[in-house]
Amino acid sequence: MIYEKFMHTWNTQDIAGYFSCLHEDYQMIFHSTGKTLRLEDFDMDQLARWMISTTRESARCIYENEAILVEHRISTYTDGERSATMLVHLKKDGLLWRTETGVTPLPEK
Repeated sequence: MIYEKFMHTWNTQDIAGYFSCLHEDYQMIFHSTGKTLRLEDFDMDQLARWMISTTRESARCIYENEAILVEHRISTYTDGERSATMLVHLKKDGLLWRTETGVTPLPEK
């Protein structure tokens, strides 16, 4: 399964490894805005800054099989903002193909 590899790439700030987990037709759909980000829209420098500046707590795999990965985490950003995020990843050819997110703002610590 891909969850452990995907989390390892984030934790080690391995951008090439991160992208190796994504299908060539990858899309991320933001629930709050309806915006769709395609693989070719990703900014590697921005992703690197995001990896460095975001702290994850309580990251866990809720469910994974050959077709889907569901994960949840709490993220803290450099400005002190915190959120709980649910990510649902559909898979294609063993890779993450389509991700939808749901985010709940949390109080600062």
